[in-house]
Amino acid sequence: MGTFTCHCGYVIRDSSYPCESSGRLMWESETAAVSEETRSAVPDFLQSVAGGRKAEWVHSYFGERYPADVSDADVIDEIYSKASHDKGRTFYQCPECGRLYVQKQIFTNEWDCFVKGNSQGLEVEET
Repeated sequence: MGTFTCHCGYVIRDSSYPCESSGRLMWESETAAVSEETRSAVPDFLQSVAGGRKAEWVHSYFGERYPADVSDADVIDEIYSKASHDKGRTFYQCPECGRLYVQKQIFTNEWDCFVKGNSQGLEVEET
């Protein structure tokens, strides 16, 4: 995203990684799907490496444009990244006022805003 401006005026910059004010939220079903895909793809990849077919596997899984000369560790990291790419939602927490912004749906720029309330919990604030 680059920058996100809180209702209080604080600007969150998430162009560097890791960002202390942003993260991802995933439902358990999404987490389970990521784990399942990763558990399936990683052993398959490792078997292809042992069989001398790393480049063929990498291109079939990621596409012809993906470089085949990356480290095995990077490929495994990318397997997880690919599996989790379209899951979860981004959230931001303002370090100044504590507001929590949760993306309404993945790949949108619509947010629910939650404000620390009294002892009753969070209050929803219109964005």
